[in-house]
Amino acid sequence: MVNKQQKIKKGVELVCPVCDKQIPNLSSHLPKTTRCVYCSAIFVTTPVSVKYKTNYYQDIKPSVFHLLFLPIEKLFYSLRVKTIQNALSRHSKESVILDYGCGSGKLVNYLITSGFKKTYGFEPSADARQLAKKNGLKTIKENITPQKYDLIMFWHSLEHTKNPSVVIKKITTYLKKNGRVLIAVPNAQSFESQITKDNWFHYSYPLHLIHFTPKSIIHLLTKYQYKKIKIDYFNPEYTLSGVIQSFLNLFFPKDVLYHSLSNRRSNQNNLEQIFYSLLSIIIVITFSPFIATLFIYLLISKKTGAILVTACRN
Repeated sequence: MVNKQQKIKKGVELVCPVCDKQIPNLSSHLPKTTRCVYCSAIFVTTPVSVKYKTNYYQDIKPSVFHLLFLPIEKLFYSLRVKTIQNALSRHSKESVILDYGCGSGKLVNYLITSGFKKTYGFEPSADARQLAKKNGLKTIKENITPQKYDLIMFWHSLEHTKNPSVVIKKITTYLKKNGRVLIAVPNAQSFESQITKDNWFHYSYPLHLIHFTPKSIIHLLTKYQYKKIKIDYFNPEYTLSGVIQSFLNLFFPKDVLYHSLSNRRSNQNNLEQIFYSLLSIIIVITFSPFIATLFIYLLISKKTGAILVTACRN
């Protein structure tokens, strides 16, 4: 049965980039996307030339908001390292790790300084690699360094790929036997995606090409014989922050507080960004009991806005 809110374009069939099956063009709750009837993956169908802004990865002077946020950012990175340690089959600093789609290499650098000296990054963007080089990182390459890895991780990079099935198939050949994958992606089955739609924090059209659900990510990993698949719905760096920013997006320019705290470039001028950011902080503090209660409910019901998946190669 097709929901009344969903529409099928007759005569139009697509191939799902997750399960590779031919499917009808069935619209989803997210604009400009189609939902796969087999694996439930949601993907962009409107043909757009995906191009990052020239200054997307350029280093910029940190804002006051970002400087105040730095202790929390460091906490998030330390939590990432803990998650990575738990994902490894053996808790060894000698583990060989690849960060796929590592951007400017912040996490790679954090892992190296934490003792994981054999950490490498793969990043297709020349601007990002240049920034990494400027910051003294020499292990970030345009191509995957050909060796066997204990862990290959995707920190919100798999949703940027045109064909995740091809990507997972390729990286599997680089994993050691019983090597692990760690995949952090938005959860398109989340409560906030259903309610806020294109105002959802993790809806970033057209940069996010795939919107995974727990079912679709399990399907993708099972397809390539991964085992011990586990899904974590907590990961506050993306779940709690996602609830807050999605809520704010209903009233203010999209992701304005996130851009201020993370030191990302936004479409607002400095005064506008400062005004909206201050107002956002006041609202978050005022509604913090409601936000906390909502987050706990989403966590219990497994409807948070992002998921963290680990799996082991056969």
